[in-house]
Amino acid sequence: MKIGLGSTDITPPMGIEMVGYHYDRHAEDVHDKLWARTICFDDGRKKAAIISCDICFFEKKTVDLVKEEIAAQNLLPWKNIILCACHTHTGPVVSGDYERYLVKKIAESLKTAQASLTNATLSAGTFPLPKVCFNRRYWMKDGTVVTNPGKCNPGIVRPAGPAPTEAPFVIMNLEKNNGASCLLVNIPLHPDTIAGNLISADYPYYIADEIKKRMPSISEVIYANGTSGNINHWDVADPGLQRGFDEAERIGRAIGNALLASCPTVKPAKSDCIAVERQKIKLPVIKVSKEELLEAERILLKPYPPGVDFTMEVVHAKKLIRAVGIKDDSVDAEITAVGVGDIVFIGMPAELFVELGIEITRKSPFLTTVIMDLSYGCIGYIATPEAYEQGGYEVVSNIYKPEAGSIVVDATLQVLNRLRSKILV
Repeated sequence: MKIGLGSTDITPPMGIEMVGYHYDRHAEDVHDKLWARTICFDDGRKKAAIISCDICFFEKKTVDLVKEEIAAQNLLPWKNIILCACHTHTGPVVSGDYERYLVKKIAESLKTAQASLTNATLSAGTFPLPKVCFNRRYWMKDGTVVTNPGKCNPGIVRPAGPAPTEAPFVIMNLEKNNGASCLLVNIPLHPDTIAGNLISADYPYYIADEIKKRMPSISEVIYANGTSGNINHWDVADPGLQRGFDEAERIGRAIGNALLASCPTVKPAKSDCIAVERQKIKLPVIKVSKEELLEAERILLKPYPPGVDFTMEVVHAKKLIRAVGIKDDSVDAEITAVGVGDIVFIGMPAELFVELGIEITRKSPFLTTVIMDLSYGCIGYIATPEAYEQGGYEVVSNIYKPEAGSIVVDATLQVLNRLRSKILV
């Protein structure tokens, strides 16, 4: 097995519009640089790559441009690449000159990784997460489910779903560079701890910093966002603000330390064989009546109340208008899986509820399953069927029918089982 690494600086210029919230922000400074990081695998018969970028998400247009650029440079077949976003909420809006710059830098990262291929070994494992991940949906005393109900809210009864307790990681030991290693970590937690106007990768920056400080043999740490559609860092029992760089550092270093403590437990991959599987799916979209559409248009004409940047009424109205614009009453998506021995990396073009990720991992035929949300774009939240009955922001904003989550899980497991049959372990 050969592995190559590549990284390119994708930090945007100052003044660029920032993404992540319902109000306008523009970058005033850089707290930490943003990167496009690539791992390239080569088993002598097939090559595959994972590219992780420190941006919030990819629009389809940008993905298509990356695909064209990689083809123009005759790098890897697109079907063998997983391109994902780390989901930082303190990154740039990707458009215009920055989009063109980003596309070139992503291709450059892949090219560098291919050029640096060297003999390597893989090991993988899981580690117990510190108590930094919380389900952000709560049952309230009035019988409703509310997303982010506020700190120390006396109306809270209990969480409406589980929080993740463990996360996978993969270590790649490279023959070159005096045996330097690369580590990929997959955390099911929204990178949304900072806010403000400084460019940052959020807590993943501090995970990498902690790991590289405490284990100098690790030359690169690559973060991939896990299934965190309903997971954030807010402990509603804690009256503290839990916002800003101190909070991002607390979370990142706690995760980094927990991971390092589990490094002695990793298991070597049992095979060097690489295989790739993809499957297209169609997710059914809700139907909107003429009356509902007219009401949605009326709501969007109303001004926001003073000091408010969005309301659930407006979120629902925007959902209905988006749904009306969908052709054929469904959204096309594609699930990609790259298997490397008994380790599998899954590219998921959505924000999955953690329950769906737990189910996929539990039923996966692979020893280590890494699910990377927001790969190749973002088609929105994919919730559990139960969540549609409960309500909350994720489903109020969701254009899909309740069966969407089951469709994604079933299709993913089909992909994994086909992939597993291709790999001899």
